[in-house]
Amino acid sequence: MPVPFAQLVRWFAPAVLVACLLTLPGCAGDDNVVGPKNPARDPVPSIAYPKITLQGELDYQLVLLGEPVVVGATPTQPMSVRLRLRNATEDDLYVAYRYRFFGPSREPVDVDMPWRPLKLPATLAKDFEGDAMQVRAVDWELEVRPD
Repeated sequence: MPVPFAQLVRWFAPAVLVACLLTLPGCAGDDNVVGPKNPARDPVPSIAYPKITLQGELDYQLVLLGEPVVVGATPTQPMSVRLRLRNATEDDLYVAYRYRFFGPSREPVDVDMPWRPLKLPATLAKDFEGDAMQVRAVDWELEVRPD
């Protein structure tokens, strides 16, 4: 004998209602799973990136005199760089600087070079010198910050 439709609804309706109520907490709220973000590509190509970066307001206070003197590496001697920056202000400046050296694929070869303090008297120039620690260094950057 077939079961009447009303009796089927009476049996299945509570089961469907319980199943819906159990799945509701999974639908509520925001999804807290967030994937890692990718950095944007630098619009400045590495060939155009400046060799000398000045932090703070030093870009208004220091000027480059002439061109950097770069002595390339030999099989026994690492590369060295020397350049002159002039204090264009009427006050003494206290700065710290460090060179960073890179290999042929722009990989850092001298990690955590120490910061060197330097006093620049008003309106005068000083040499900023740096030597790589490894002979495979072929490129460089200079960072200067207020001290």
